[in-house]
Amino acid sequence: MSPLVRPPAPPAEYGANRAELAAEAVAAQIIAGRLKPGSRLREVELAAALGVSRNTFREAIKILAGRGLVVLQRHRSAVVATLSADSVRDLYRIRRLLELSAIDAARGSPAEAYHELGAAIAALAAAADDPGPSVITADLDFHRAIVRLHKSPRIDHSYAACLDELRLGLALIDARTTPLAGLMAEHRRIYGLLLAGQHDECRAALEEHLAASERQLLAAVAAGDQ
Repeated sequence: MSPLVRPPAPPAEYGANRAELAAEAVAAQIIAGRLKPGSRLREVELAAALGVSRNTFREAIKILAGRGLVVLQRHRSAVVATLSADSVRDLYRIRRLLELSAIDAARGSPAEAYHELGAAIAALAAAADDPGPSVITADLDFHRAIVRLHKSPRIDHSYAACLDELRLGLALIDARTTPLAGLMAEHRRIYGLLLAGQHDECRAALEEHLAASERQLLAAVAAGDQ
């Protein structure tokens, strides 16, 4: 039986977006870990579960492939993407380039420039009652708010292109290895250092935070390969 829960039927005026809606539904299941890396996406079963035609489902799969969540196999069904160690290192190379330089770009900014970071921390606290994907979303919202300190739509777009793969990877990390309280403490420390204008200390704290996250994800990927 498919792990997908059929979403409510969209209004008729959104018919042209059925592929996008189906893609979002499948993406949510992948990020939640209900569709495991390497698992085959059964076209007939999943299309029926989503209430869409097979052609619409194929369009949804193409959308997901473009987002890096699905791999298309010639003459075979699509499978959920699996992150390699090299992919993880590459993603964190991008994170360091964009996030650490954002701290430098924020020098001299007023306290109100950081309100989005505070909102992301509040969302993370609220996720305590609903762990899993909501924690991943709040965590990445915090880091995306850091990148937005560049005040560059192009840089923000470049970071956004990595978010799906980051979600796919972070979903592999056992929540028990990163207690929510510890994650919130790290976020609050970074936020507090920014508010205090201690940018060098903030940059060092963020670099340490990213390094620890990368190590955890590399360990999760290695465990999945065994």
